[in-house]
Order: sequence, then C-alpha cells, then structure tokens
Amino acid sequence: MNADDHRTLDPVLPRIAAIFGLAASIVIIVAVVFVSQITVSSDDLAGSVQDMAHHRFAAGASAWLFALALIGFVPFFLGLAATLGERGSGLGWIGAALLIAFAVMNAPANLAPFVVAHHLAAGIKAGDPAAQAVAEGMLGLFLVVDKMAHVVFGIGALLTARAMAADGRFPRWLPPVAAIAGILMILFALSLAVPALELAIGLGSAFTLLWIIGSSLWLLGLKRAVALASR
Repeated sequence: MNADDHRTLDPVLPRIAAIFGLAASIVIIVAVVFVSQITVSSDDLAGSVQDMAHHRFAAGASAWLFALALIGFVPFFLGLAATLGERGSGLGWIGAALLIAFAVMNAPANLAPFVVAHHLAAGIKAGDPAAQAVAEGMLGLFLVVDKMAHVVFGIGALLTARAMAADGRFPRWLPPVAAIAGILMILFALSLAVPALELAIGLGSAFTLLWIIGSSLWLLGLKRAVALASR
C-alpha cells in the first residue's frame, strides 16, 4: 500500500465512527444481559407479556438499551461508508443506507417491551383482558418489525462486506465475518415461517458484534496509518 492511498483520508470521521461502534457494542451486550431475564417469544405472546409485567425493570432496561445502541450504530455505519467511499465504493454507501434503515426501523420497535412493562403491567397483573390483548398486539407487531428489519440488515451487511473486500485495506477476516452476520440475520428473519431458524439470532449477533468491534478497532488505527503513510 503506498502513501497516496491514505492521503485523501480524513481520520476524524473514522475515529468518531469507531468510538460510537465500540460504545454501542458495549450497550448491546448490557442489553442482552437484561433481556436474558425475560421471555420474548412469538410462539407464546401471552406468556411473554406476563413475564414482562413481572420483570418490569429488566424489560424496560433492555428495551431502552437496545434502542439507544441501535441509534448509536448509525454514526458507525456512516463513518465506515465514508471510509469505503474514499476508494469510490458506492456499495459502501448503499450498504450503510440499509444498515441505517435497520436501526431506524428497529429502535422504536424495541421500546414495545418497555410500554408493556411500565404502562400495561398493572392491568396485566390484575387480569384485565384489554391490557393483555393490547400488550400481545404490541409485542407481536414488534416481533414482525424486528424480523423485517433483520432482512434489511442482512442485505446491508452483505453489500458492506463486498465493499470492504474490494477496498483491500481491511483485515482479510473482516469482510467474511460481516457476510456471515448478514446471512445469519436473514435466516433469523425467515424464522417467521421456520421457527427452528430462531436460533440464528444468537450466532448472528455474535458475528455482528465481532464485525463491528473489529472494524471499529481498525478505524481507530486509521489516523496513525495516515500519519505514517504521509511521511
């Protein structure tokens, strides 16, 4: 790689992207700790609603943390696309647009458990059928939006992986990790028709975090690479 490959790069945006990527990844991990305490299942909406009503703090905390983390990923997606754009890759920007669409779709949808736990819990605990029905409807809608959003994420991740591979500056293992994450998220979305594919979300999330954290650490080192290359 020669110095001219780096001189057009602005190190500020990649560093900001990296900071948001790492911070949002930490928030996601904390959110997973909270959500593990409650049941969120499309096969048992009634049971899930009851569980959220009885674990209000865990449901509310996980809902807000997931929503904040998803919004926090937006600067990361933009910074990554801008870095890829330095090599003239339009795929990076298309991928970023889809990944941002995923965050915008899913962030408000993830607040459904908070509404159930904090605004409908009293009625659910008292056996109010109206509160139970509203809560189940909200949770069901959230799960459908979540699956749709993961299709968008999967396509965006695949396009971004292709752009990263074509760029040539990233570690060779990062594009395949992003591609695997995208494929697994699409498989998770198909669990609406094939419930067994629900298990793909765990592995898909792990690959997604590995991709984002790895990319963020690389972006943090970009400023140093620019300085060295311009000498």
